[in-house]
Amino acid sequence: MKIDTIILLSGIGFSILLVGDLLQLLKRPRGAFPIVIIGYIVILLSLFFLVVGAGTPAVSPFGIGVAALASTPAVFLLWRSLFAEVKSSGSSSGTRRVTSTGTYSICRHPGFLWLTWLLVILVLVYRTPTVAMGVAWITALNLALVKIEDAFIFPRIFSDYEDYKRRVAFLLPCRKGS
Repeated sequence: MKIDTIILLSGIGFSILLVGDLLQLLKRPRGAFPIVIIGYIVILLSLFFLVVGAGTPAVSPFGIGVAALASTPAVFLLWRSLFAEVKSSGSSSGTRRVTSTGTYSICRHPGFLWLTWLLVILVLVYRTPTVAMGVAWITALNLALVKIEDAFIFPRIFSDYEDYKRRVAFLLPCRKGS
C-alpha cells in the first residue's frame, strides 16, 4: 500500500477521534464511545497496511521475538490507559473528574507514550523509509490530537483538569505540570 493511502487513512482515524472528543464536549459521551472505537480501528488499519506494505522485516526471527517481547508491555499499557482506567472517571452527579491514578499519574496523555513506543519498534523492525515516514506522520497526528485535547477539550470536559495540569506532566514524566 502506498504511503499516501496510509497518510489519508490515519488522518481520517485521528479526525474521527477528534469528533469523539467533540461529542464528549457536547455532553454526549455515550455517542462518543462508538465513534472513538471506529477511530481506533481506522488507525489500526492504517498501521496494518503500513506493515503489510513494508514487506519482510529487516531483522532476524530472534529480533522479531525481541520486538514482540518489547511490544507486549506497551500494548498492555496502551489498552489500560485508553480503556481500563478511563471508565472510572465518571461521576453520578454528572460532573466529570479526570483520572489521575495509574498511568494517568505518570503523564496527562500516557496513550501517546505507549503508541510511540510501539511505533518506534515498528521502525526498528522494518527499517524502511516508508515505515519511518508513516510512523512520523502518525506520531505527528497523535501529538496534534493530544495538544488539542490538552488545551481546548479536556479543560472543558473535566472539572478538575486545570489542577491536574499543574500536578502532572504533559507528556514527559520527568517534567511536572505545564
